[in-house]
Amino acid sequence: MKKNVMLLIDSIKILWWAEKVAMDIMDLFNKNINYNMFLYSKNNESIWYLDHLKSVFNVFDYFRIKKYIKLNNIDIIHIHKLMSVTILFAIPKWKKIVMTVHDYKFCCPKLWVTKNNEQCKWWLFHFNCNRPIERNFILNIIFDFAKWTKFVINRYFVKKYVDVFLCPSRSLHDYLINSLKIPLEKVVYLPNFIEIEEWYNPNFTKIEDNRFLYVWRLSNEKWIDVAIKAIDLLVKKENITDIYFDIIWAWPDKSSLENLVLELWLQNNIKFLWKIDNSSLSEYYEKSNWLLMPSVWLENNPLVAIEGMKYWKTIIACNVWWYWDLVEEWKNGYLFPIWNHIELANKIKNLYKNKDLSVEMWKYWFEKLKKEFNSELFYEKLLWFYS
Repeated sequence: MKKNVMLLIDSIKILWWAEKVAMDIMDLFNKNINYNMFLYSKNNESIWYLDHLKSVFNVFDYFRIKKYIKLNNIDIIHIHKLMSVTILFAIPKWKKIVMTVHDYKFCCPKLWVTKNNEQCKWWLFHFNCNRPIERNFILNIIFDFAKWTKFVINRYFVKKYVDVFLCPSRSLHDYLINSLKIPLEKVVYLPNFIEIEEWYNPNFTKIEDNRFLYVWRLSNEKWIDVAIKAIDLLVKKENITDIYFDIIWAWPDKSSLENLVLELWLQNNIKFLWKIDNSSLSEYYEKSNWLLMPSVWLENNPLVAIEGMKYWKTIIACNVWWYWDLVEEWKNGYLFPIWNHIELANKIKNLYKNKDLSVEMWKYWFEKLKKEFNSELFYEKLLWFYS
């Protein structure tokens, strides 16, 4: 008898890695005659401070989910984004609940798990963390109270109702166990995946030795200004004037970074490329020599890194513990100290002057991808959790 699986996400618009993973799982199971996959999502506009409260209790979510499960005779609920904890109450107790945890929201109210570049405990809630400075005092109190309320209640109920937690990174796996005090058997390391063409080999004639790439958003925690300062150092002090940095970005505003590039007179070396279509993105991956990831955000097996593996790119990333799953220094990339543009410049220069080392790193990356992040392995493991 077929099993019916409901994949639950916020939106069918692929804005984040969580949505893409859910859509890719749908594709993986299309050929499996033993499972029917249902994708449940919603698109709604909300006010920022009400959104935190609605994610704790939303009566509309409760009745919609309850009706949807009954109508489609759902056997397994696979949560990718928890719209509100009320959906957990709507799921009958005998149904299996699997949750892929795509970020650190159950470990830290602000998702960073750091304070002044040091790990902090979840119970030491910092009222000034990640707060928009333009809000007034009253709104800040509402914001902090709503976020803290959501955080505590969500932690309690996911721990109580969810049968299996799937963690895309070992860092999150370990942190989730320690923070929520969840039994080891309920938390599983299952890295994200990407489709791999076995026949694929990079066209080395397309690769430009002096070009590297950044892909995704330009928010503060990505620390693109550190990369810009590293390029400035190489151009002006090391006299490496033929080095180029392509920044492919989707949002938010890039004006402050553009102004920095203009102030440093680097407009010939650094280009901002707005929303390159996915069909054209491979061209930029292929011609770049390195992939730069200076983010201090808690990345959790990020899509960009896995895509970089596919195209045999060397990664230079910030030395924070959530990159250790991916980057093995001197084997498939480099790690540089947080916020240190001088060390970043040194890493770039080392690869720039050592092309043979880059080639060896590319090969190691691709083999790591085939071994640990392939779709067949992901599929087999997920089948076991669904059974």
